[in-house]
Amino acid sequence: MHYRQELLDFFGGLFELETHTITDGIGEHLKADAVLALSPINNEEILKHFDDEPIIIHGVKAISNTGYKKLMNIVPGTKVLLMTTNRTSAFDMAAYLYQLGINHIDFVPSYPDNPETYSVDIAVTPGQMRFIPSYITKVIDIGWRLISADTLMSVMVALEIKTNSLLEKLYQTSKEILNSDFSHAPLDLYSNTKDLLTLTINLIDDGLLFLNTSDHPAFVNQAFLSMMNLNEQTIDTRELIRYLPMEVRELITDPSERDNYIFKLEKQEKIYTFSKHIFSLYKDTKGFLIILKDAKKIESLEHEIRKKSIHKNAAAKYQFSDIICKSSVMKDCIQRAKRMALTDFPILINGESGTGKELFAQSVHQYSARSAHPFIALNCASLSNELLESELFGYEEGAFTGAKRGGKKGLFELAQNGTIFLDEIGEMPVILQAKLLRVLQEQEIRKLGSSTTIPINVRIITATNRNLSDMIEQGLFRLDLYYRISMFTLVIPPLRERIDDILPLSEHFLKSFKIHHSITPALQELLLSYSWKGNIRELQNCIEYMAYMGSRALTPDDLPPGYNKKIITTSQTDLIHSQKDSPISNSSVEFSDLFSREETLCQRILSLLYQQPMGRMKILKELNYDYTEHEIKKAFDYLHEKNWIKSSRGRGGTSLTSAGVQQFRLATQSADTF
Repeated sequence: MHYRQELLDFFGGLFELETHTITDGIGEHLKADAVLALSPINNEEILKHFDDEPIIIHGVKAISNTGYKKLMNIVPGTKVLLMTTNRTSAFDMAAYLYQLGINHIDFVPSYPDNPETYSVDIAVTPGQMRFIPSYITKVIDIGWRLISADTLMSVMVALEIKTNSLLEKLYQTSKEILNSDFSHAPLDLYSNTKDLLTLTINLIDDGLLFLNTSDHPAFVNQAFLSMMNLNEQTIDTRELIRYLPMEVRELITDPSERDNYIFKLEKQEKIYTFSKHIFSLYKDTKGFLIILKDAKKIESLEHEIRKKSIHKNAAAKYQFSDIICKSSVMKDCIQRAKRMALTDFPILINGESGTGKELFAQSVHQYSARSAHPFIALNCASLSNELLESELFGYEEGAFTGAKRGGKKGLFELAQNGTIFLDEIGEMPVILQAKLLRVLQEQEIRKLGSSTTIPINVRIITATNRNLSDMIEQGLFRLDLYYRISMFTLVIPPLRERIDDILPLSEHFLKSFKIHHSITPALQELLLSYSWKGNIRELQNCIEYMAYMGSRALTPDDLPPGYNKKIITTSQTDLIHSQKDSPISNSSVEFSDLFSREETLCQRILSLLYQQPMGRMKILKELNYDYTEHEIKKAFDYLHEKNWIKSSRGRGGTSLTSAGVQQFRLATQSADTF
């Protein structure tokens, strides 16, 4: 069929295509993700042929611009035979042409086997030359009606297909096919649309300026003019650039793109952010969009967001049914957590980084009698000691310099009758541990700067990836607090101990990205053999990379850079990695003043910097977010004190000093002799 070939030419082999026609009969018990109907047929008539309910797209067939021009050249008032393949198609074609505005021709719809003969000399046909009656002396072939660009776009959306090559094809198709939506729209519709667009742009608080490639404004909104202290009535808008302050002119004429560049207008003594985006259509630059934002307004908005965010986030999103698992060890863990949830005692969740400790904390809250009340989470390692205390307990007005008027409620107050989740409890300073113990014992808090106590009713769930027993022996964690928070201890197994969950989790992540991929047996084998030190978080990052960068059927070649080699060698190195969390030996006496986790982190940082200089955020990413930003910063401070690393300004990042290189080599030699 013609339309089948047209779809194959456009989409290639991106999906399986099956065609049916009304004349030949539509089959029964059909299966499909989507149905494209190019004939007038209702949904009920379509669905009765399918076992499931596919997406139905009612397509539009359009004529080419060339065919349209042929029709417009016909003398007005001419009576013309309109010949197509069947009666329905003939009348549908006539209605379509009249809808396009081709109303200067008197069309007579006809079709093969039509017994009637008409007194006409001219026939118009969409490629059906073989059906033209012998009495016709002149034939105008306007070519097959083509599938419209809108219909092709609908297919792309329905099947979630989006590639640059298809978008470029779509752009070319839209140029070749007559667009019935806009070619004959009344002028007042254009006028109304333009007025509406202008009104909308002028209601935006940000300053907007669109320049063409000659640096002349295509449009500018009132906010931009106001920011620049300009009046549209007193300037020549076509020469807008010459009226602008020098700082803005230099930024606009700079050929490079910018995003939220902060600059100050000296005369106004105001700070703005400047963004410049190049608008291109298939490598053809059309112009530049300039966006100005008042930094003071941004600051004010951020303040309001921070003020309201605690209320917005004071709710648990996940429950036990959201935990994807197949392994018996994980199912047992969920059952234990459910039993704990039905009590009102504190719970300590222990597990490696990335195992889903907060997911369990939220699920416990949702399963408990407190589910209708707030759930508030706080990472104890993300704040300094002073901020952590004020966040937890709040403060009175005037409690310290910078305290806001009216004081501030702490998280314990905001979590009243609900649950507070303290992640990385092992990072809480000992002095705050004593105050937390009092909260657990007395069920009351005292704000900073206050002499009165406030009674609270809050369940506490804590989590850590550290060995609190070791910390107690080292004097870093209070034994009495440990007894209070660990009345119920839930240990979440690492992913390597629940191999049965790896593939279900991988499939779940693929579905959540809404990308239809399959995992080949070869890749499944490799995924199952890897130790996944970053646990579920690392697996999710790996699957997400392959979902967007990989092929339709994912193979080992689609793994992120370095992973294939890592996974292949995992079985040979698991024993070493289980004893040492770093390619560098952790036995160096140089680290004797650090605890085990801190020592491992410092060693891993040295190993990364030995390969190339990089910044803290890059290191955090390379370590699969096994550590917090606070831990990375502390490690950097320690390594700086040892004179093993040095930081440079700009994009140079942090690199090893000669002493750092020597330390790395010594430690590596020690590891080689292990």
